[in-house]
Amino acid sequence: MTRFIFGEYSSMEEAIKVKDKLVEMGYKDAWVPMIDENRCGNILK
Repeated sequence: MTRFIFGEYSSMEEAIKVKDKLVEMGYKDAWVPMIDENRCGNILK
């Protein structure tokens, strides 16, 4: 298993656009975590 963090974004919409591009590039299981005070919450796909 390989996991990496790809950037920091000012809005959820921007992060989802990048995630969608990563999926197009072949990273089929890319996801965007909700971050609040350095704690991961729900995962958005």
